[in-house]
Amino acid sequence: MNAQPLAVLTLVLLAAGAALSRFSPRRETRAVAIAHSGMALCTALASALSIGPSGALEGEALAGLVATSSLAVTMLPALAALSFALVLSWPEAESGHRTVAQSLGLPALAMAALLAGHLAVIVVCDIVLAVLTVHATEDRARKAQAVVRGGGVALILAGLIAVPTDLWFAPLPQAAPAMGLLASALMVMGVALQLGIGPASFGLRAAMCSGITARGVLTVLPLGGLALLMRVAGPAFAAAADGPTRHAVMAVALLGALVTAALVLVQRAAGAALALLLATSHALVLVGLVGRGSGAHLGGELLWAATLVAGAGAGVCLLALRARHGRLRLDRWNGFYASSTGLSALLLFFRWPWAVCRARSISRRWTWCCTAACRTIPTPWSCAH
Repeated sequence: MNAQPLAVLTLVLLAAGAALSRFSPRRETRAVAIAHSGMALCTALASALSIGPSGALEGEALAGLVATSSLAVTMLPALAALSFALVLSWPEAESGHRTVAQSLGLPALAMAALLAGHLAVIVVCDIVLAVLTVHATEDRARKAQAVVRGGGVALILAGLIAVPTDLWFAPLPQAAPAMGLLASALMVMGVALQLGIGPASFGLRAAMCSGITARGVLTVLPLGGLALLMRVAGPAFAAAADGPTRHAVMAVALLGALVTAALVLVQRAAGAALALLLATSHALVLVGLVGRGSGAHLGGELLWAATLVAGAGAGVCLLALRARHGRLRLDRWNGFYASSTGLSALLLFFRWPWAVCRARSISRRWTWCCTAACRTIPTPWSCAH
C-alpha cells in the first residue's frame, strides 16, 4: 500500500478530531479526541511501515528529506503520537473544548504543512500555526510569544516576497532550487526566531512561566516553521550559500545551543529550564537542516521527531504527577542552581543589560551591579547546603 493515502488519512483524522471535540458535548470531548488521535496514530504507523499485500515491510526510512515517504516514516507518527499523548494525559476536569481541540489542531496544521506541495501553502500553514500557538499560550506569556513568533513570521513573509511570484504555487522540486540566497536566508532566520534559538528563547521561557502544563508543553514544542525549513528553506540555503556562509550560520546556531544549555543549569524555575533545554534541541535541529548532505538533513529530521516524542512523554509524566499530587509548585524548584555557582557569571552576563536598562537611576544601577557581582562569588556558607 502506498504511504501517501495513509498520510492524508492521518491528517483528516486529526483535523476531524479537532473539529468534533471543539463542538461536541463537554463530557464527550475527551473521548472523541482520544478516539480520533488513536486512529490517526495507527494510520501514521501504517504509513510508516507501508505494509504491502505480501506482508513485507516497505518503509523507506532513508528515502531522503524532500520525499514524502521519509516524512511519513519519521514526522507523521511523531505528530500523531504527540496528539494522542496530550489528549490522553489531560485530566477530566480540565478537558475543555478549547484545550483538547488545540492538542489535535496544532499538530494537524504542522502535518498539513509537511504534506503540502507548494511554497505558498506551507507559508500560510505556518502563519496560521503561529497565530494559533500565540492564542493557545496563557495570558501571562502571550505578549512574549507574540513578539517572537510575529518577528519570525515577518521574516518568513519577507523571504516569500523575495521569491518570484510564479514560484509561489510551483511544485516544490522547482521552487526550492530557484529561491536564491536572500529568500532562503530570510526564511531560515524567521524559523530560528519561531523556534526560540538564542535570545529568542525568552518566548519559550515565558510560555512555561506558570509551571509545566499540557498547553505549555504544546506551545513550546517545535511545530511551526520546521516544515518550511525542512522541505524548502533548508535545502535552498544549503544549495545557494557558499561554504563559509553556511558554516557561519551553523556556528551561530551551535553557539546558541551551547549558551542555552549552560543557562539550563542556572535556572531557578523548572519550566524555564525545560524551555531552554528545548531551545537547545531546536538549535541542533537547525544545524542539521541547513547543512549540506543527506546525512545532516536526516539527522535534523530525526532529532525533530525525537524532540516531539520526548516532549509528549515528559508532558504525560508531569501531568500524571499533577493529577496525583495536585498542582506542583515547580517555580520553587532550584535544579542545578545550588551546585553551579561558577556559571552564575554567565547568567549575570545575560541579565546585566536588561536589568541596567530597567533601572531608573544611576544609584540603583550601581547597587544592582555590585549586589549581582557579589552573589556570583562562591562562599563557604553558600555551598554548605
